[in-house]
Amino acid sequence: MPFCYKCGNRVSDKATFCFMCGAKVINPEVEEPSQRKQEWAGNIFKCPNCGETISSFTAICPTCRVELRSTKTSATLERFIQNINECDYRIMSNPNITKEGWASWSSKKKIWWVILNIFTLCLPLVIYLCMPFIIYNKVPNLSSDEQIKASLIENFPFPNDRESILEALLFIKSKMSAISSGPINRQSAYWSHLWSSKGEQLYAKALTLFKGDEIAEEAHKSIVESKNKLNTSLKKRALVGVIVVIVAITAFICFVEFHKTTTLELPETGIARTLPPLNKGGKIITNTPDNLVIEYDKITSYDFESYKDECDKKGFDEEVKEGETFYEAKNENGYYLIIHYNDQKMKVYVSKNN
Repeated sequence: MPFCYKCGNRVSDKATFCFMCGAKVINPEVEEPSQRKQEWAGNIFKCPNCGETISSFTAICPTCRVELRSTKTSATLERFIQNINECDYRIMSNPNITKEGWASWSSKKKIWWVILNIFTLCLPLVIYLCMPFIIYNKVPNLSSDEQIKASLIENFPFPNDRESILEALLFIKSKMSAISSGPINRQSAYWSHLWSSKGEQLYAKALTLFKGDEIAEEAHKSIVESKNKLNTSLKKRALVGVIVVIVAITAFICFVEFHKTTTLELPETGIARTLPPLNKGGKIITNTPDNLVIEYDKITSYDFESYKDECDKKGFDEEVKEGETFYEAKNENGYYLIIHYNDQKMKVYVSKNN
């Protein structure tokens, strides 16, 4: 028993028409349709003014020069703008800011960070504070609403009519102007890149559809100016950050070099053997068989007192004369010792004859 080719209802072998839909019953074993089946592949778009057939990516009718508008596309653009504005509202209203940097560190890491800065004169802290200025093109941590907004901007389909393209360009122009006039940071650099990239794509579309349009040119020029203004500010901040880091590193190196102590090594022969060693930097001014003169640098009063005690233990404990800034003594071998201390410098005189 056959079936109706139109509605699928089972029909009698002898039936000529389907009793459900009235279509003629065709038996493929006996007969075939006398006409070919036709199907439409798509829609033909015509100019509403002159009736000219319009091809794809055409914003102005080539015959009568009437501007073609798409109600469907414009509605899509309106929803896009509405969604962006809703995302901005949720972002502004969301009290939970995405944590990054110091705020996202564990307590243990923060403790080690503080200890590191204490022993390095806060050099890592200076670098940490300057890095966001130097590396400004890194994608920041985005909240869920910010991720939705970024996805909307990147994936929005381009409109094909002049009205929608111009409206989108003007919308991006206003966004870029607001970004360039606001705080200059990694967030603003990220959103500026997204909006300006979308503006460039729309402008390329405008050049294809209606090249030389004054509104499109003006909107694109404003977008580029806002982007350049923001990039200039970011580069200036990056330069300042680099200079601050270089100055901080240079200051740290100078501080370390200034406080670095190079121990003066005394000769192992001659009069120098009568003196105790001292772990300080300095220089030997005179070294003869009968006289030795040494000058030590960066000596504190505690160093001076300690050195006097060491000299006493070394054997300079006869005919002792001492005060707050000097020490005089003699040892059993007839060597005379004189020590003068002043302004973090200490001079040591040792001679065979008094």
